[in-house]
Amino acid sequence: KNALKSKIMNRGTLKLSKNEYNILRYQKLTSKDPVERLYALQMLGSSLDDEEKIESINNLLYEENAFIIKSAMEFSKNHDIKGISDAILSLINHEDATVQKMAIHEYARINVLDCVQFYKHNYENDTLGKQSYYIGAAIKYGGLNGAIEFGKELMRFIDSDDIDKRKKACQIIADIANKDYYHPLLKLLKDPDRSVRKRAIIASGHIQNSALIDSIVQCRTDKSLRTVIREALTHFPDLHTYATHAFAVSNNQEILELLSLFDKNSSEHMTHVIADLLKSSSFEVRKQAVNSLYERAYQQDEKDLELMKGIGRTLIKNIDRLIKFIPKADDEKLKQLTYNEVFHIQLRMLFQCLSFKYGHGLFKDVIENCYNKLESNRALALELLDNSLNAKDKLLVVPLIEAVYDLEKGLAVYDEAQAEASDEIIMETLNDGNKNYSAWMTANCIRFCRSRNLAYIVQEHLKKNE
Repeated sequence: KNALKSKIMNRGTLKLSKNEYNILRYQKLTSKDPVERLYALQMLGSSLDDEEKIESINNLLYEENAFIIKSAMEFSKNHDIKGISDAILSLINHEDATVQKMAIHEYARINVLDCVQFYKHNYENDTLGKQSYYIGAAIKYGGLNGAIEFGKELMRFIDSDDIDKRKKACQIIADIANKDYYHPLLKLLKDPDRSVRKRAIIASGHIQNSALIDSIVQCRTDKSLRTVIREALTHFPDLHTYATHAFAVSNNQEILELLSLFDKNSSEHMTHVIADLLKSSSFEVRKQAVNSLYERAYQQDEKDLELMKGIGRTLIKNIDRLIKFIPKADDEKLKQLTYNEVFHIQLRMLFQCLSFKYGHGLFKDVIENCYNKLESNRALALELLDNSLNAKDKLLVVPLIEAVYDLEKGLAVYDEAQAEASDEIIMETLNDGNKNYSAWMTANCIRFCRSRNLAYIVQEHLKKNE
């Protein structure tokens, strides 16, 4: 019974035994519980003939629960079921708007020839919401006649002075989901109203036509839209082409801004575009590229060892640069902030990067001893690295850690070091490095390290973050 329950919850991924099939077919499919009937229908799927599917779907469509109704319609769409028009028609005026929308689209899918006339008859006297559903369904499923009749209505929505109609136009285009029907979004992405632009950005993410990318990116001047821009660009398979050109013609500040918008796109090509930023002369660009690549690595089952090597080399370069900067800083607070950047951010990410190459077990011991203020433990961390790293890595990494230890003895932070490394630090470093982002204050202090008013900046940042 428990095994069957597991398979129902993971429907379609596990093979049913003969006994389990019989339970679903002759008990669950006719159960008084609509949830059991729904899951049985989904599990049995193509093993049922069309008449059995139609009977089961029709029964579910007359239930009261909106989730069950929508799931039944989704099943009918996925299995291209036709004989349920009457039940679908009864749902067009359902109290739940999401059910209304699905019913209008399903009715159009099932009744391609009749839906346009039916929707025209109801259009004028219906609500704005249902009018938008009629337009989207008729254009998507109603063939040439639907596109002609309701295409004119869509253009009226797009050109309307009514903000709500322009927002509905964005949703209609998203629902139609035709990659070649994107031109109206170019106009809507420049709409004077923020809420319309937001809907247009979301719709663009559904359309995924590369001609929309630049217009989406231009919307970033409104900072409140950057989250939806980042989400929309996630879905573009060819974003890397645009990103390569954009990075090439942008200054460092613009690259940072663009990278924050592009880095959620998980295509392999985009990963290599971001990896190229590791060669940047800008510390800030390299740092954000490292953070972005780490986040991507943790979203993938297969870690790219060559990419990790590239990140490791960049981290070593960053750490070395910061170590050399610390003695030159004339402000104690800045020294401490920079030390924290090295020891608690960059070095931990380097350990994590090396753990891909040498194994998590080794670096669990390294971290446990490195982040311990006792000299004996720190010496043990260096010994572990000296005995485990290859000659090239040893030559790069061990002197960096020794230099960090030498530097911190002259800083106030040394006395505040932990007596021992906690399990939390170890696990965070090994398994959660994508969250080890530098503090905003630290990044800004380093960015302005050559400014004449550095002392004032540090003091003001400290006050704001007390």
